[in-house]
Amino acid sequence: MDPLFITKLVFVAFVALAMLMDLIQMRIPNILSLAVILLFPVAYLGSNMPTPFFDHLISFGVVLAAGILLFAFRILGGGDVKFMASLALWTGLDLLPAFILIMSLVGGLQVLLIWGLRKIAPQIEFLLAKFNIILPEWLHRNGGVPYGVSIGAGVLIVFEQLPFWST
Repeated sequence: MDPLFITKLVFVAFVALAMLMDLIQMRIPNILSLAVILLFPVAYLGSNMPTPFFDHLISFGVVLAAGILLFAFRILGGGDVKFMASLALWTGLDLLPAFILIMSLVGGLQVLLIWGLRKIAPQIEFLLAKFNIILPEWLHRNGGVPYGVSIGAGVLIVFEQLPFWST
C-alpha cells in the first residue's frame, strides 16, 4: 500500500476525531493537535512538495499568533487555536487564505445552525432523555460553539489541494 495514501488516511482520521471530540465534549485533546503536527514531516518528506518548508512554518506561526489573540479575547478556545494552527501547518501560505475563508464560512453556518437548534433544545433534550443521553453543552442557551467542527471541515474541504498530494 502507498505510504502517502496511509498518511492521508491517518490525517483524515486525526481531523475527524478532533471534530467529533469537540462536538461531544467541547474539547480538542492536545494529543490530536500534536499528532497532526508530528504527521506533517512524514507527509512532507514522503512527497514531492512544491512549496518550501518555511512556507508551512510561517503559516503555522501566523495562525497561532492570530489564534492567541482570539483566545485572549475569548472568541476561541485554546484547543481550537492549537488545532487550527496545526492544520495551517499543512496548508502552507498558498492554501492558507482558502482554508481560512472556508473555515470562516462553515463556522458562520455552524453558528446559525446552533442558534436554530437552541430554539428547539427543550424538545431535543426531551427526546434524548428517553435514551439516557444528556443534551450537549453547545445546545444550552449560553453554551459555547464547537468550532473544531468548522476548523476541521475547512481543511477537509481543501484536502485534495494540500500540496502533499500532488505527485
